Order: sequence, then C-alpha cells, then structure tokens
Amino acid sequence: MAIHMIPYGDTKVLTVTVAIGIVPVDLTGLKAAKFLIKRAVTDDDTVALITKTLGSGVTVTDAIHGVMQVALSATDTSVVGENLSCAVKIKDASDGITTVDLGTINLRLLAVKTLP
Repeated sequence: MAIHMIPYGDTKVLTVTVAIGIVPVDLTGLKAAKFLIKRAVTDDDTVALITKTLGSGVTVTDAIHGVMQVALSATDTSVVGENLSCAVKIKDASDGITTVDLGTINLRLLAVKTLP
C-alpha cells in the first residue's frame, strides 16, 4: 500500500496495475471498474468522496499488463482530507472480481489555492 499526497484542487492521473500477487490481470474485455476514495473503509460506497467508473474517469491503458489510469479533476480534489481510503475493484472478461488496495490518499490544502 502506498500513501499518495494530492494538493487541493490539482488534476492528477493515478496509474494502477491490477495484479494477483505479481501476475498482472489481463484487462482485455474488462466488464466493470470502480474507483473510490472514502473517509473510512466502512463507509457505504454511496457516500464516497470521489467515485470513478470504467469510461467515466477510469481508462484501460495497457490491457495485457493490467494497467489502467484514473483521472482526477480539480473538482474531485477540492476536498480536504487526511488518511482517506482508496481502492479500485474490477470485473474481468471471465467475471473474476479483483480488488486493488491503493492505500491512503491525503488531499491537502496548500498555501496557493487558485491561479489568476
């Protein structure tokens, strides 16, 4: 698990490799993907601070090697929070379900908040 720090209001692309152990999951024909950032892992998905899905913020960039990207907009990161839970869950072409724990996200307010 990693700790990611994203400044308040920044755009960010997270690269995620879906793997079981060290073996990448082939994402060819991926049926679904959901990326969430929550205040606590026990929070219901419906109250997530940030939700992205396949085709709406989640893009497969290298299917054979299990690589996808999650695009976060400035609006997405305009929430301040420390130690936020972050994960992505996918359903592959053969209906296998895999969850990748991305660790902790810190969305931090820094000195410069806006651009002219």
